[in-house]
Amino acid sequence: MFMRIGFPLSFAVLIVALLFCAFRCLGSDKKIAKSVVLFDIALIPPIIGNLFIIVSTIKTFSLIGCYIYYLGMDLVMFALVGFTTVYCKGIGNGKRRPTILYIMLTADMIQILLNIVFGHAFDLEEIYIQGMPYYRMIPHFGQLIHRVVDYFVFACVILIFIAACIKSARIYRERYSIVLLTMLFIGAWQTFYIVSGTPVDRSMVGYGVFGILVYYLSMHYRPLRLLDSMLSNIASGLTEALFVYDQFGKCIWANDTGLKLLGLKSREIERVSESLKKSSVNVNIPSRTGQINILSAPVTRHYTILLKTIM
Repeated sequence: MFMRIGFPLSFAVLIVALLFCAFRCLGSDKKIAKSVVLFDIALIPPIIGNLFIIVSTIKTFSLIGCYIYYLGMDLVMFALVGFTTVYCKGIGNGKRRPTILYIMLTADMIQILLNIVFGHAFDLEEIYIQGMPYYRMIPHFGQLIHRVVDYFVFACVILIFIAACIKSARIYRERYSIVLLTMLFIGAWQTFYIVSGTPVDRSMVGYGVFGILVYYLSMHYRPLRLLDSMLSNIASGLTEALFVYDQFGKCIWANDTGLKLLGLKSREIERVSESLKKSSVNVNIPSRTGQINILSAPVTRHYTILLKTIM
């Protein structure tokens, strides 16, 4: 019963979450935003295909679900390559476009569609689960081609992220590592599904979560622990107060001099902006764009800090 109800509910929640993530990216001016939108939207068709396969007791609907699922997985690989190209920009010589991967995926989509005529890729077998008919996919040679193509593209992306983890600066390495480990986990989960012959592709749950993770890492994630360590080393010798704001005007870091100036402790960093307004320090708290102008008493000093995105 869980297969007929639990998985569809889980997939429905993932679809809503992916749509929400894609919608939130639409208003962003980040270069990566478009790639994240395409990737999260591309994950929805294979999830819908699995929904058709799971809930259907009619062969025709199950067959439609299979085509949506397999073609959708090719779309996911298309979008994943595009996302990786932008997300890992600067890794390698940056001159080679992934044209061969796009050609392979396009050819695979064509041969999957040709299964309608030749029946060379897969067929469906009726079995009974919990007293209800369920149509399980029987793979043929074309299905083997499909898996080889998708695994090859997936492996190429993994290799790029491995290179990114090795070659990138330390401040970027953490997010590359998280994406890499997630892809390795999903790849292992997908392989288990294929080898075990499990009727339902549970790895689609992993793909959905991966899409949400990609959104978070691309649009919101900041390595604050590493940033704190780096800024502490840089600002340790400063006698001036130093406050670091994010693009939304929120103070995310202050050195010891700045905290002492305001009478705050390191765990009270969220009170910096409020304390600056109330203290003898005259400050215009930064908005999304603009400059910070600080006048420190009793000796008047002027500081102008141009707001720039550091990641």
